Amino acid sequence: MSALSALEDALENRWEALWARLFGREPVELVDALRRECDSHAVVCRAGRVLVPNAYDVELAEPVHEELTRRGSRVGQALTDRLARHAARHGYEWAGPLA
Repeated sequence: MSALSALEDALENRWEALWARLFGREPVELVDALRRECDSHAVVCRAGRVLVPNAYDVELAEPVHEELTRRGSRVGQALTDRLARHAARHGYEWAGPLA
């Protein structure tokens, strides 16, 4: 395991621990839903080239969003980072900039 991969895993674990402390559950459900959405809309253009949507809308309950924002958490960036890692593991290409 490379040092960068170990750091990514550590940061991912810290994110999940923060979410669990704040809201009593991990963000796994939300991240899994994004991954499923990405996978279900993947389009094989040719062997070795799979395009996936680059824009996703996520709605959080107002109290959840307020709490994460108040604590300085960049929720959108964290979710985008997790989805980008998922796509990289599967060799997906984005249809445009990920948002």
